[in-house]
Amino acid sequence: MIPKTRRRIGIAAASGALLLALGTATASGAEADEPVTAPSPSAGPTESPSATPSPSEYSLYAPNVVTLTFTIGESPEPVQRAVSLSCDPTAGTHPDPADACRILAAAHGDVASIPPANSLCTFEYAPVTVTLRGVWAGSLRSYTGTFANRCILLERTEGLFGF
Repeated sequence: MIPKTRRRIGIAAASGALLLALGTATASGAEADEPVTAPSPSAGPTESPSATPSPSEYSLYAPNVVTLTFTIGESPEPVQRAVSLSCDPTAGTHPDPADACRILAAAHGDVASIPPANSLCTFEYAPVTVTLRGVWAGSLRSYTGTFANRCILLERTEGLFGF
């Protein structure tokens, strides 16, 4: 338990700080009923208050960063392989990040809308499951797809999951 004298000193200090803050607000020309707002810490001397933020500033997420996974079987777990991909700037552990970014950009980040390539695949049933999780153009993306075999996977995703 805190002794009464310490409690009184703490309350007095807190009250003094509040009064000091209120006194500063009214001394700067603001009326007592008006809210006082602090300047933005990022505001520079050349920044105008009417500047419109860019679209990427509206999202809390990076614009184009995804994780791609590959699993043998019909379940997305356990993951056998996983790579990261970042576009703008192009980076990540994907073996061909520039091509992967091109494929996703053409599909607007939607794996299901990638047009299939014209290739021949066997009718062998050896299922593979892939996932894409992350952010594309400021929106969260999640995709899970199971394909009859690796050849069909690569044909339907233009090789995006070719790692």
